[in-house]
Amino acid sequence: MTTNVQAAGLETIQPLTLLLNEHHRFSHLEVDLLVLGPRARNRGLLLRQLRYRRGRRAPYAILPLEFCVPGLLKVPYITYGCSPSAHIYPVERTERSIKIRTPLGDLDLERRWPLEDMLAAVGLGLAMRLTPEALMKLLEPGHGLPQVA
Repeated sequence: MTTNVQAAGLETIQPLTLLLNEHHRFSHLEVDLLVLGPRARNRGLLLRQLRYRRGRRAPYAILPLEFCVPGLLKVPYITYGCSPSAHIYPVERTERSIKIRTPLGDLDLERRWPLEDMLAAVGLGLAMRLTPEALMKLLEPGHGLPQVA
């Protein structure tokens, strides 16, 4: 089954593309996974696109903690941000690496992209049911795309 992913409001989608394969694609139709960045416009409209459909898995929203309004979202969601209140947040940062806390455990990653984009990518990986080990392997340097300067 193909999973359709829509992303909006991120600086780059490079970390997201590393997680996608032939069973997942970027789309604007029948979105299963919506990844919102802090610069997303029309987020209410985008979130309304997520709806349950017979015979398909439940859609997911991956969004910054500040976009989350409990009770308003009608689909499962994963939040990210700098606060420990988020599902995904950084616990240690250096100029070259970052430790990200998730509900499944900590990830030690090299800083290759803007922080929000890395956190959103981790959220996408969790929504795709990837293990922390698989996430770290897919997001490690040399896996596919060049680093951002």
